[in-house]
Amino acid sequence: MRPSSPTQKPVAPSRLKLNAWQPGASIREMPSLGLSARPMPLRAADDALAVVNPVLLVEVTSASTEDYDRGEKLRHYKGLPSLGEVLFVSHRGPELTLHRREDTGWTVSTAGPGESLELASVAARVAVDEVYRDGLEDAGGLP
Repeated sequence: MRPSSPTQKPVAPSRLKLNAWQPGASIREMPSLGLSARPMPLRAADDALAVVNPVLLVEVTSASTEDYDRGEKLRHYKGLPSLGEVLFVSHRGPELTLHRREDTGWTVSTAGPGESLELASVAARVAVDEVYRDGLEDAGGLP
């Protein structure tokens, strides 16, 4: 990921255990990667590992989790008020899918080989070719 602006907001990357709050229930999900606003991620009062203010979540799909990741898990993530974007990295081939919160709802953009996506939540651009340059471990070394 490359900063797309010299005024990029500072973010803290980490593997996050998240609380996605649903009415009457606390649901905990673990993304492949998460970024939260600095200086410190906000932690859930009842779980020191649970970060409740991510701005960007990244999911690397797999054959066994893809349907859940893109379905129910994404719905849980969308319930997090601080979340601006969810990026899916496909295990099937070089494709990125970005879900972005806008004033009017969520939008979806995809990018393939030779393309990139702007990650507004962290003021960065991610190129598909860079993500897949060395292949994905779980995808059998996809080029």
